[in-house]
Amino acid sequence: MIINRSNCTEAKCDEKILKYGRVRLSMKVIEQIRETIRSVFSENAKVILFGSRVQPAARGGDLDLLVIADAARDVLARARIQSIALLQIALGEQHIDLVVTPNPNEDKRLVVQEAVRTGVLL
Repeated sequence: MIINRSNCTEAKCDEKILKYGRVRLSMKVIEQIRETIRSVFSENAKVILFGSRVQPAARGGDLDLLVIADAARDVLARARIQSIALLQIALGEQHIDLVVTPNPNEDKRLVVQEAVRTGVLL
């Protein structure tokens, strides 16, 4: 689905989604991801979609998500597991890679840096 101003209300769309112009997810799935992550982590949690789902020419692909949330490590670890389970229930059985960090600027993992560099904020 091509996301642009004509099919994306301001409440459901921000400038970073428009940065790439395309994500290979429906608005319904995007909303489900946002709602699930924010209900488990916090209302302030940010979700970045990265990997093949932000590459228009790619086919298929798992869900690669980076969650940025401020919490203790043990809380983030539990929330990660709970989020994956809830997303699989809501979206159907599919492979979900969910990476969590409290601060992507200080996180030196390559997957985090790649997600921030190439991903789309949902």
